[in-house]
Amino acid sequence: MSSSFTTARRYASASRTSWSVFDFAAKQKKVNTLEEQSAQPGFWDDAESAQAIQKQVSDVRGEITPWIELQTRIDEAEVLLDLAQEADDADT
Repeated sequence: MSSSFTTARRYASASRTSWSVFDFAAKQKKVNTLEEQSAQPGFWDDAESAQAIQKQVSDVRGEITPWIELQTRIDEAEVLLDLAQEADDADT
């Protein structure tokens, strides 16, 4: 096993237990909760409050969107890798 592979595995296992300020799941839950509030009847009765909530949704969504897009790219790359490996297996 190469040294860099061993190092990468060590960091990967450590990162699962490290603490982070960015909590994706909590931010996604916050977006969902705020969107549920905005779907309630009478939400726009207090326009100032409604606008503040819509701004929160926009802000939090802005924080998580790059991570969602990154995960989508990773998923697509994994599919392409699988297809390339299957094509390589078919050639041999």
